[in-house]
Amino acid sequence: MEDNRPTPPEDDDRFMGAIGLPDDLSELPTTRYLLAYGRVWTTTTWPDESTARGEVPLQQLQDLVGPGSAMKEGWYDATGKYLGLEVSE
Repeated sequence: MEDNRPTPPEDDDRFMGAIGLPDDLSELPTTRYLLAYGRVWTTTTWPDESTARGEVPLQQLQDLVGPGSAMKEGWYDATGKYLGLEVSE
């Protein structure tokens, strides 16, 4: 049986990237976690400097850092890497 489906041209960018991601990855927001006094807060900042803040369960950060890993107060990135007590842009 012959395949009659059209094939996209080589320079067609419609099929590149992942669904939901912008073409320019610099448009993605930056999310950080702050662990202080046994509680966890997040800040999500977009390139236009708009920011959303909120509190999340401690377990959410523990899941990022890894089971059995010691956590200390301070800032963490979205992958669970410790950034220190202060974060500068």
